[in-house]
Amino acid sequence: MHERALSSKCEFWYRSMACEKLLEQKRREFVNAFINQCQPQSHETILDIGVSGEEHPASNMLEKLLPHSERITALGTGDHRELEQFYPGLHYVRGDRRRLPFAECSFDLVHSHAVIEHIGTREQQYKFLAESSRRGGQKGLFSSQPSTAAIPLISTRGYALALTSS
Repeated sequence: MHERALSSKCEFWYRSMACEKLLEQKRREFVNAFINQCQPQSHETILDIGVSGEEHPASNMLEKLLPHSERITALGTGDHRELEQFYPGLHYVRGDRRRLPFAECSFDLVHSHAVIEHIGTREQQYKFLAESSRRGGQKGLFSSQPSTAAIPLISTRGYALALTSS
């Protein structure tokens, strides 16, 4: 009986680790797609909507992969100012993703991964996309999980919504 319980715990741990590695891989792929599509330059400012205060391999991938974090303003719903220590130069803002605390065209680029599915109804999701797009002057990339997204794949004004499986 004890061996079976231990075996189950090991299997659970192994599956959890496999899921975490897959999540990290998918998020890395998405951020690389953002970097390749939007080609952020060292002088361009980026709004990253939906950062996490939990630091683990799959979190805050844009901040990990972009060489110039001083150009990133990270928006989160919690008190995650410690991110400014993890990523020197990063500017963290606590705010509501439904009411962005920035003027129009405050940023050159907008990045948001796995946030839109947490924004209520389809109408609210469209409003989030429009609101976010107005904050970035040129282009951006948004992603969502297809099982929870209420809106279809769209691309407009240089902005794209990518339905991902991460």
